[in-house]
Amino acid sequence: MESFTLKAVLRLTGLNPDTVRAWEKRYQAVKPQRTESGRRMYSEIEVNRLKLLAELTYSGHSISTIANLPDEKLVTLLASIKTSNVLSKSNAINPQIKNITDELIHAVSAFDLAKLEIQLAKANFSMSSRDLLFYLIPQLMYQVGSKVNDGTMSIAQEHALSELIKKNIRKIYDDLEPVNGSSKSKKTLLFATPENHMHEFGVLMSAVLCRFNGFVTHFLGASLPSESLITAAKSIGPHAIVLGLSPPSTSELKNKSIQYLMDLEKNLDSSLMLWLGGSVPKLQKENFKQEIWTFESMEELEKKLQNHYQ
Repeated sequence: MESFTLKAVLRLTGLNPDTVRAWEKRYQAVKPQRTESGRRMYSEIEVNRLKLLAELTYSGHSISTIANLPDEKLVTLLASIKTSNVLSKSNAINPQIKNITDELIHAVSAFDLAKLEIQLAKANFSMSSRDLLFYLIPQLMYQVGSKVNDGTMSIAQEHALSELIKKNIRKIYDDLEPVNGSSKSKKTLLFATPENHMHEFGVLMSAVLCRFNGFVTHFLGASLPSESLITAAKSIGPHAIVLGLSPPSTSELKNKSIQYLMDLEKNLDSSLMLWLGGSVPKLQKENFKQEIWTFESMEELEKKLQNHYQ
């Protein structure tokens, strides 16, 4: 059976050497033979396995949950993702997502936090992270928000769900670390919300999506003062800053958001881009020396990434 050097494996799979080594050492995903000189040699079966793992991680599965699955299971998972993508593009209802959403809603309604955590763990394992982020979580939060508004659920129930989901999204983000920056673009992005913008779901999900697409990402958290973000940007030198903006509750907060963006414009280099998601205030873009992108959904952000960087 033919053997392949690491250099050949990188060319065939599109992975980078750090990722392959991390998958070998941390997860024992493959176990290459070594020559007398210590050089790694990979079998054709191992190369195909790495291709499967690469495609699955780029599709949303975390390497920690799939690294030790048999090849047959990896093939099945990949086939299900491609089928799911076809269904999504045709606007068909994914019954798996609907069933999981219904189970989670039932757990939230009963205020059964133990069951809720178990159901979220099952969702994490049984579906791709991409479907979890793009379809399940937005649908779940929308339904719970509607129930809070009509009085059939309490704010406490909504907060309990939010905390568990945030923990899950953060785990997905952290699990993607081995493939962080594997894209040819090798561009770095900073993620945050402006001061007084406390909701970080959207920007954290954006950070996960960008890691899916191979960007080097740094998530700086919610309600970050402009001077802190400026300092971080000058130190790290990112390609872009990605900000998640919450709907302003008053005109004062809206004006503060605009002032925050103007502070960035004044103190940052013109080559740095600003990517703005969420409730973006109307801006006079001609007053900014930086290029500004805006996006309203994860799908729109993904299109931008694919059209401009792949």
